[in-house]
Amino acid sequence: MKSVTRWPLSAVLFATTAIALVSSVVATAARQGQVSAPNAAGGPAQPSADRHGPIANGIYAVLREGPTREEVDHEKAPHFAVYYDYKYIDSDPKPAPKYVALDSSSFVPLVLARPPEIKGEYRGHPMLSLAMAPEHVKLLESYTRAHLGGSLAIVIDQEIITISKIRSVIADGEVQISRCTDNACQILRIKLMK
Repeated sequence: MKSVTRWPLSAVLFATTAIALVSSVVATAARQGQVSAPNAAGGPAQPSADRHGPIANGIYAVLREGPTREEVDHEKAPHFAVYYDYKYIDSDPKPAPKYVALDSSSFVPLVLARPPEIKGEYRGHPMLSLAMAPEHVKLLESYTRAHLGGSLAIVIDQEIITISKIRSVIADGEVQISRCTDNACQILRIKLMK
């Protein structure tokens, strides 16, 4: 005969209250833009996790830059505060590291049509060429159109790789990362091939 476990009423009430509390916290976080569901309407993807949690590889709009996390965390829009140390960019001297608030309400996932290629040169340094997957080309075009004149950040493995000013709409899905240090393009290429 199978034994039946009887739980005291207090344990059942505690479990029910805990489930209700977790549901309330998740609902509040979703309303504040700290967690979100996939965008079924076909708009830009929604990063998963809270505003200080994991960041998906992708292209994000830059909301604010500052020397401290506290300064960029004053941004009212949903965002991630990310440390940027310029380690993949060739610049002499390197600018001082800073914190950057990235828009967490939408981004363009970094999904590629083909392996990234190191080709060409920009001021004597290699450039990394990325071709977005066909299903993300129009998304990148509309994203760069919406943020024209602003700045975007390319994030790979939780790190800002580069920040660039959006000077024109990227309609062909081709993205160039220039000013890589000699081995940085190779490191980024390997990271993107995972």
